[in-house]
Amino acid sequence: MVDTVTSGVITRCMKHPLRVYLEKKGLSQAAFALQANTSRQTVWRILAGKGDYSLETLRQVSAATGNSVSIPELLIAEQARGEAA
Repeated sequence: MVDTVTSGVITRCMKHPLRVYLEKKGLSQAAFALQANTSRQTVWRILAGKGDYSLETLRQVSAATGNSVSIPELLIAEQARGEAA
């Protein structure tokens, strides 16, 4: 989690578990997509929480992480929320 302060508001940015995995492994979305046998656009949409995915796609992506990122975690969109400082 990353906290930033802008105009007296703390913004907490929750990184998507898949993004954390990609950063830890030093993988680009495109390189990971090849490993997961899917498209870079699908990886981007999962990270952004946009679109609908088949259970099979989610299984492939989770399996490509060695199940380090579970299917329920893949369905969590990155979020930013403001809190009063």
